[in-house]
Parts: sequence; structure tokens; C-alpha cells
Amino acid sequence: MKEFVSMPLMNWVGNTSECNEGKVSTAYIAAQASRINYYRAMAGIEGKVVFADSLNRKAQKAVLMLGEAGVLTHTVKKSWRCRSTEGEWAVVNSNLAQTGGTNPDFITQYIADKGDNNADVGHRRWLLSPVVTVMGTGNMLHPKSKIAYNALPMNLSAFSTTRMATRDEYVCWPVAGYIPYQLVFPRWSFHMAGADFSNSVVNIKKDGKAVTATIVSDDDTDYGDNALIWEMDAVTKPGSDQVYEVSIQNVRKGGQVRAFTYTVTVIDPATK
Repeated sequence: MKEFVSMPLMNWVGNTSECNEGKVSTAYIAAQASRINYYRAMAGIEGKVVFADSLNRKAQKAVLMLGEAGVLTHTVKKSWRCRSTEGEWAVVNSNLAQTGGTNPDFITQYIADKGDNNADVGHRRWLLSPVVTVMGTGNMLHPKSKIAYNALPMNLSAFSTTRMATRDEYVCWPVAGYIPYQLVFPRWSFHMAGADFSNSVVNIKKDGKAVTATIVSDDDTDYGDNALIWEMDAVTKPGSDQVYEVSIQNVRKGGQVRAFTYTVTVIDPATK
């Protein structure tokens, strides 16, 4: 499948000693935008997110600040050598990530949202938020540490007054329908604006047999839509299609208690 082709080389050109944030290849930026919209389309969100030059500029200054400070944080220190007002804004208002390599796939990293501090899958929820229409991206590979950084800001003041249309009244990951096994991560999520998941229960059947799903968050903080998040055993390459039946009970919205069911079919895209 096209989306499993490696990202183009970042090819960062800048100067940390002069606090020059530099730039990366246009092919790398275009691939990031394409990957974001690929995931959003899979999740049933109509319309495409675009990168704004103004946000790209701020994000590029942000990754310079983070890379030179050698940290990944949303809290800026006045002592940072390459600190700037625009960069500080993007550090506060962005998805942030770091990893190794010359062509890192930060976008998939945000969708996976691994790590103990990411139980609310806030990165994923922002990336898949139907109200987000404009983003930016900043990227660098620090020449000394060889650590790559990304900042992905959302313009909070420019949220659409109407949500992008969605296939269903909710968004979920992994998506309802067919999905390659490479994109099914142990942390599953169900997103719905205004929903109260505090008393919700999740039941999962894999190929007709009940499997364990452990709820790790019923978050209603401002990471896009409210969400219910649970963890499952990791999915491996299937010998044949694997069917997961998802049932979510006791979802409260608009004074009503509701239930939702959908099916996730995990496939090996290399199998004909």
C-alpha cells in the first residue's frame, strides 16, 4: 500500500549555532500533509486539512528551540538560547514529538500515541478532530544529537464554526471497516463531541470470542472531541482477516443514554 512507503528524507538545512531554524524538503512536508489526510479519510472525516505558511514558520522556530534545548516539553524556559516569541507560541499550541532517523514518520507516531503519559491519546484526537481545518508543521534533525523533532500546531482561533462532515456521528481508531494490521495499535479510542463516557462499558469480541479490553481513560478535556480509550493485546500480522466486534454501552449525550456497535476488520494488505 502507498501509505507504507517510507517518508522522503527530511533534509533539514539550518544552523543551530546561529539559531537559524532552517527548512526541510518540500517533499517531506507534502508527505506529512498527505499522511494526515489519509488517516482522516480512513476515519471518515470529509475534507482536507491544509498547512498554513504562518504556522509552518512558527513550528519551525519551535523545533529549533526544542532541539537546541534537547527536551520535549510544552513549557518554555527563558534560558533557552534559541527562544523566540513565535516559537514559544508553537511549543504551547502543537502536537510535539521526537525520534531518531532522517525520515521519521511523526504522523503515524501521533496516531499510535504510545507511552504512559499519552493514555488520553490527545495527539490522535487533535489529528482526527473534525473541527481542525488548518495545521502547520515544523521539523528538524539536530546535527549533534541526531534526534529529529516535530511540532504540529493547530490554529485554535481559526477552528471552523461548523465541523467537517463525518461518515458517522463519532470518530474511532482503529476505524470501523477494513484496516491494515500495521495501523492497529494497542490503544483503541472512540471520539464523540459532548459525550460523557464516565460510566461507559466496552465489550469486544474477536472472531466471535470475547477478549479483554481495559479502559484507560474516559477523557473530556480539550484534546478535540471527548473520548473513551481502552487497551487491547497488540495485533500481529493475520493469516486471514480478523473481525473485532466493538460494543460500547452507557454513553450519555444530550440527556440520553446510548449504545454504539461497530466492526473492525483487520487485514494484511499484502494478501490478495
